[in-house]
Amino acid sequence: MTRKSLPLIMIAGVVGILLTLAVLWFAGLLGPPVSVTTTPAAPGTTAIGTVSLDPDEVTASGIVVTLLKPATARASTDAVATVVDLTPLADLISTASSAAAQLRTAQSRSAASSAAYTRDKALYADNQNVSQAELQGAAASATADIAAADAARTSLRSAAFALEQQFGPVIGRWPLGPIAQSLAARRQVLIQISTPADVRGPPQKVTLALGNGRPVAARYVAAAVRTDPRVQGASYFYVAPADPALLAGSTLGVALPQGPQLTGVLVPSEAVIIWQGESWAYQRIAAGRFRRAPVSTGTPVDGGYLDPSIAPGTALVTRGAQLLLSQEMQPPPGAAPAGGDPDD
Repeated sequence: MTRKSLPLIMIAGVVGILLTLAVLWFAGLLGPPVSVTTTPAAPGTTAIGTVSLDPDEVTASGIVVTLLKPATARASTDAVATVVDLTPLADLISTASSAAAQLRTAQSRSAASSAAYTRDKALYADNQNVSQAELQGAAASATADIAAADAARTSLRSAAFALEQQFGPVIGRWPLGPIAQSLAARRQVLIQISTPADVRGPPQKVTLALGNGRPVAARYVAAAVRTDPRVQGASYFYVAPADPALLAGSTLGVALPQGPQLTGVLVPSEAVIIWQGESWAYQRIAAGRFRRAPVSTGTPVDGGYLDPSIAPGTALVTRGAQLLLSQEMQPPPGAAPAGGDPDD
């Protein structure tokens, strides 16, 4: 090695060190990390959470898209709703109805026997046209029938008292009413809603949130005489249309209108799907292209949910969302099936 080549070797070594340091710096191994920008999906591929279909496929699948409209609703407070077992109510109503029928029969007999005694008494006073024995028999029959009517009246009062003690005075007057008949025929169900102590009065209408995410409207009937021990607040009775999800004894959530007005869009309930414990809906972002987005179900309203995070005019899939989810979960073309060997 000559003395002339030594400086060149040193310079080359320094340059190599500087280049190495520069590479480490930009790689984030020295100094602050470098921010990375995600590259958009290449043409012909589908990003996670999106589904692409040909226009003919969209039409054939029956997918319906609706433009969301602005909506308002009041803020809500969570409460506990329980589907009431109607067996005790049915038994009490049956007892009350039977007592009422017995009272009518006893009153009819009492009226007839009292009239017969009055007639015999008049005949006996008129030259004893009836015997004293017949008069005494008519008097005994009238007295017995009056006592029977009093006993039937007491039984009816007792049955009505038991009914009111368990279900309140309003439902206590239901034995022959249309609501009782509707409940007995399972066209409606009775819901008991227990509210926190700070809720002011019962709203006339509430929306129940079923386990499948579908809302059901319930109408106020009367104040309950018992509350839910889990809530220790006021309690009210509501009636709702019968539904397979509303089984006796089941507990479900309910949002009571309480607080300021909220603005957003109305997301129809048929647009919402449940996946991995979350609520989603598909938005159309281009012709034949749909993106899955989260949906807020915290404010149920008639027909769906109020979502303040979605802009009015958003094109939302209101029919066919489950089909799009199934399409999204399928592996991309050419991918190996899960758990399988592409060579098998």
